[in-house]
Amino acid sequence: LTARDQATQVIAAAAARQRQIMAMSERGDRAFATGRTAGAIGVGILAALALPLKAAADMESMNVALQTSFQGNAKAAKKAFEDINKFATKTPFQLEEVMTGFIKLKNMGLDPGEKALTSYGNTASSMNKSLNEMIEAVADAATGEFERLKEFGIKAKSEGDNVTFTFQGVATTVRKNAKDIEQYLQYIGNVKFAGGMLAQSKTFNGMMSTLTDNIRMTAAKLGDLMLPRMKEYAIQLTKTIDKLGKWVFENQDLIANILKVVAGLAALSIAVSGLSFLFGGIFKIISAGMAIMNAYRTLMITITAVQNA
Repeated sequence: LTARDQATQVIAAAAARQRQIMAMSERGDRAFATGRTAGAIGVGILAALALPLKAAADMESMNVALQTSFQGNAKAAKKAFEDINKFATKTPFQLEEVMTGFIKLKNMGLDPGEKALTSYGNTASSMNKSLNEMIEAVADAATGEFERLKEFGIKAKSEGDNVTFTFQGVATTVRKNAKDIEQYLQYIGNVKFAGGMLAQSKTFNGMMSTLTDNIRMTAAKLGDLMLPRMKEYAIQLTKTIDKLGKWVFENQDLIANILKVVAGLAALSIAVSGLSFLFGGIFKIISAGMAIMNAYRTLMITITAVQNA
């Protein structure tokens, strides 16, 4: 072979090797992209399933709490849930907040009806407060604690069996019992702040609250279809974990020995990795030197071929 032929062969071999490396890199990129897409699809599916499942679970928990407040009367709890849901769609408050307020009033022996909730909702909306804040203030006032009413501009002064409320400069004295205090606070919402809740429900935030409730209710209906099966999975998983826990307790010596072996293998792996890193550095230096020598050899062959041409 002439010097030119030798140079041509060396260059062609280098080019072929470069093409192989590029092809391998492209295959790796395609595999990574495929895996990333599959992972994104999987995450999307899980997210799509999680929303209705979470909504259904939340509704189930609220129903249980509501049923408890009715001392286990499932029929009364179901009727109350339907009424609360209908009421929430007409307010700037979300269903969970209305449900929590209803249960709090019911458990305190106070009036949780729609008229009472409307009054408290009017006051809360007009003062840019949450419904829960107003209901907590009412619940406290019914037990003789009036501090929270100050957040709504209502001052109170106890005088024996009576309490005098002052709101917007007008003083009103009522008997210091839950019923009379409720009536006064409902009067504030029905008269002084009438329409406050309706006005807030027509704002963008109020509309978004209603939209959010509608989405959650729709998602909950879908989640109800999955909930029984997921409960079965949860029971099976709990049993499996319990069995695993018992096995661990009964085989502590075996597990301790296994952990020792694992620790030994980990130490060995670290040692091997260290040696590999050390020798890898040496091999990289040698490889770099050989690459320089091959490049020099290719250059000299190419120069010779050009001179003999």
